[in-house]
Amino acid sequence: MHLIAMLVLVILGYAAGENISWLLGLPIICVGLYMFEVGGKKARGWRQSQEDFFAGLGLLAMVLLVIGTALGW
Repeated sequence: MHLIAMLVLVILGYAAGENISWLLGLPIICVGLYMFEVGGKKARGWRQSQEDFFAGLGLLAMVLLVIGTALGW
């Protein structure tokens, strides 16, 4: 669950930074990135595959965002 919260907060922080102000967006992004660490210390069993999936999904989204921004989409 913490990974879903992380992704949602990072996306909302980026949207707030682009549309409102980066002074509002950057703290939201930082809180979202902290969520990744919140669940990282506890039981690693079944959550490891979930973490790997969402981390990969987040990295893919970031790469697509950078490519889309560079190409002007």
